[in-house]
Amino acid sequence: MKVVIVGQIPPPHHGSNIMTSIFMRGFDRNDFDYKLINKEFSKSSAEVESFHPIKILRLIVVFTKAIYQIITYKPDMMVYFFSAKKMGVVPDMLILYFSRLLGVHNILYIHGVGHKKIYKNKIFKFLYDRVLRGKCTLIILSETLRPDVNFISEDVYVLSNTIDIEQDGRLSTKTKKCLNNRPLVILYLSNLIREKGLLLLLKAFKKIDAKRDDVKLVVGGGFSDDDFKNEVYEYINNNDLAESVIMKGPVYGDEKDGLFQTSDIFAFPSYYSVEAFPLVLLEAISYGLPVVGSDVGAISDIIEDSRTGFLVNPNDIEALADKLSILLNSKEIRESFGLRAKNKFVSSYSFEVYTEQQRNIFLEIYDGLRG
Repeated sequence: MKVVIVGQIPPPHHGSNIMTSIFMRGFDRNDFDYKLINKEFSKSSAEVESFHPIKILRLIVVFTKAIYQIITYKPDMMVYFFSAKKMGVVPDMLILYFSRLLGVHNILYIHGVGHKKIYKNKIFKFLYDRVLRGKCTLIILSETLRPDVNFISEDVYVLSNTIDIEQDGRLSTKTKKCLNNRPLVILYLSNLIREKGLLLLLKAFKKIDAKRDDVKLVVGGGFSDDDFKNEVYEYINNNDLAESVIMKGPVYGDEKDGLFQTSDIFAFPSYYSVEAFPLVLLEAISYGLPVVGSDVGAISDIIEDSRTGFLVNPNDIEALADKLSILLNSKEIRESFGLRAKNKFVSSYSFEVYTEQQRNIFLEIYDGLRG
């Protein structure tokens, strides 16, 4: 079995790009034969959501590399990390169309939500119908996400995200440090775009901060928008939260590990329209942190409501504050939720589970192509 993988490895550091690297490590462990085409359309988080003329040149480069590999390497299939945004769908379609013309079976690895909405546009409907519909295999992250893509193909496999804790030795123990005589810590990590819910969390935290002085909110991540950055800092300063909210900026490596180990709760009130299966939530539960998150995408797969954390409706600030308060007020609940969360990571989302599922899926697809 020979496979061409078209996906972007970091930078920028976000879920789909990180999963490209993890996906290849799974292929390495499974001893699959593959070639990578780095789908380097955007080189920073700020570029992802916008058009830049340089992207046309990058598309030409990726397209040329993909066609060259198909002709010379002669793969049995191409795994394509398919965009869920209008800006990314068009260049993706171009490469997928020519791949199919050259006789390669396309496998769309879908890491976002939004295809059903895009399909309502007449122009995009034509593209989906002409290039993809009934002509490819899909890999999605959760059964919960199937309704968003079931019009594309009935040939669908589920492969949930993972984090490769073996690759990163500092994460291998993942035992949360218990430090006495310190404030309780709510942790939030993300690429800081508005839709990821940081302002909602700040408004919920304001309600908590007004009632107690033993809680800190730690925020990690880089802003991709100066206007949003100014709005966040203005809210913090205008509401006297500067001493209670710690803005860490982008965090990686040991610093990120330290934040997880010294936190008590993870919060993720995202209402992002293409949110699917956030890797940061897998990181949080792997450290045994209870999570309060919005019920969007497949987050309900990761968070078992009232067992490993709490789910709240998107944009519900009152519910967010209430659920965080329940966890802050009870060490027993925090610890029991956290233990269940960690056990769920090991049993459902570990790298070992991922690679076994990956192997089974691709062997089945390959046998189907040969048969």
